[in-house]
Amino acid sequence: MIKNIKNVGKSIGSYLEDLSRSPASHAEDGVITAIFAGYVHVRLAGSPRKIISNVLIADHIRDELLFVGMFVKISNRYSRDGNGRGRYILTDIPPNQISRSTYHGKSAQDESTFTPFAPALTARANCETSEWEIRWAASTGASQYQIYWAVDDGGTDAELIIETPYREAVVTFDPAGEFIFFAVKAVAGFNSSDYSIWVTDPSYISGSEIITFGDEWNHGLLTPTSRWRVKLETIEVSVTDGASWADVTPPVVTAAQTCPDGPPDNWADTPFPTGAGIDYIQVIGDGTDIYVLAQWQNSSLQWRTWILHTSDNGATWDWSC
Repeated sequence: MIKNIKNVGKSIGSYLEDLSRSPASHAEDGVITAIFAGYVHVRLAGSPRKIISNVLIADHIRDELLFVGMFVKISNRYSRDGNGRGRYILTDIPPNQISRSTYHGKSAQDESTFTPFAPALTARANCETSEWEIRWAASTGASQYQIYWAVDDGGTDAELIIETPYREAVVTFDPAGEFIFFAVKAVAGFNSSDYSIWVTDPSYISGSEIITFGDEWNHGLLTPTSRWRVKLETIEVSVTDGASWADVTPPVVTAAQTCPDGPPDNWADTPFPTGAGIDYIQVIGDGTDIYVLAQWQNSSLQWRTWILHTSDNGATWDWSC
């Protein structure tokens, strides 16, 4: 018997007989992307975006055997619900899928509530092959890993691109060059972790290239050892791949300064620049030497511009004259 099937003018027995004679609609069929009570969503093999929703589960398939990332066979025969709408049926699980001892995220914790942690991920851009080489650590109890890419380190427009039981993958460069950040989720049974920290290969982005970090920030920079972002009255640096940020803005001064201290009062402005109201508009560098472009408008509405330099991650700054 098939769950939730209502066949008009046909017995269940004749339906099963026809079903047994029907080949699967796809040679490789697909992989489960989501599991619900009595049905699943299946992504077709070889098609990263084609999802068949609401695939019914045949009664001879034990629900507890299913997990996100499992390869399955589906029927090209539709069932019919009460509204006459067609639905595919999950008819078979390849034997190698149910022989895994970790298929259900087995661990010392209760399987129904256990949630794996998100492992650390690294991304390396291989410009010779135009591919990303993605690797991540093991997550205890996880049987599958889901790899996502996004357009920035906040996960904007995140898309699932790979589901695998392994801990490395190769991803072809996005032709538009927009999706360059990656994160992983660990999956155990019906539960999954949060996203890992979004990362990219800093060497993929030129050390002197300016990139945006969202509307709040003027500009940002990725280097092999740090991340930088700047805006009005604020310079921040992260040495933890964006997990935490430190404010390294030069302090406000109470007396006119000369270079390399600053902001230097090169034009004898009244009042002199103190640091308040300075807009830090661009940041460039290679991780060892960082340069920030700053501008300030005096009381006569004239613009003053300086370049700041640090070689100790913002602990000290030198101002240009």
